[in-house]
Amino acid sequence: MRHGLPVAVAVAVMVMVVAAGPALADGYEAGVAAAKSGDYATALRDLMAVATPGAGGKGDARAQFELGLLYDDGDGVVEDDTRAAYWYQLAAAQGNAQAAFNLGVDYDEGDGVAQSFARAAALYAQAAGQGEVDAEDNLGYDYQNGQGVSANPLTAMHWYRQAALQGDPTGEYNVGIAYDNGLGVAKDPAAAARWYLMAARQGEPNAAYNLAVDYQQGTGVPADRVQAYRWYEIAASNPDAPEDLQRAAIQGEEDVSAAMSDADIAKAGELAEEFAPQVASSD
Repeated sequence: MRHGLPVAVAVAVMVMVVAAGPALADGYEAGVAAAKSGDYATALRDLMAVATPGAGGKGDARAQFELGLLYDDGDGVVEDDTRAAYWYQLAAAQGNAQAAFNLGVDYDEGDGVAQSFARAAALYAQAAGQGEVDAEDNLGYDYQNGQGVSANPLTAMHWYRQAALQGDPTGEYNVGIAYDNGLGVAKDPAAAARWYLMAARQGEPNAAYNLAVDYQQGTGVPADRVQAYRWYEIAASNPDAPEDLQRAAIQGEEDVSAAMSDADIAKAGELAEEFAPQVASSD
């Protein structure tokens, strides 16, 4: 049995650079530099000075986002989800995609705000429209499951594909699942296996497991016990894999090895040991 669809909910940490006047830029850059050096007191002071709205201005959206991260992570301040959400809201209102995504996660989980799947989906849509890949993954999940929006498999597939086309392994895995199950597309086991391979090569454990199942069963690819064992081992040894997936992968190894020679098992083990996740190109 294949593993289900994941959803990316980790808080983004990227900084989105937008245009700002010289004074705001200087304060923002000084605050970021201080934070990177671990001087959070100075970072808080400098970022707050340019982030706080006033005198008819909305404040520096980049600094607002950074303040949200500080309060989210408790860096130099007491961790405070409500304050984090406040700063994300200000930045998101000015079009900061990472802030919109993080605020969407807050609404999904009820962190610092009242839980609202509809509000989360709207924020993911805002960020996804700017190419924020985690938001594309989450928006696809929402449309697939009817969470905060009306279920629409075609739209779900659209957003999964947008993430996948940026080289995102979660998006690639989800596109594979879509082809496996006919979610917004015609079922195509071969296409599913190709997308699983792309994701698995980047270290996505669910994709590695599903690819192993495909090789074991000859679904979408020629049956190949060596490759099945290899990908089961890669999934089982991935520290990011959930425990239930690791157990399933270990069981898969045991099942497929029952029909393998010692030489083939050794070969598959060597292939698994040689595996190193690839990093997707940003081009």
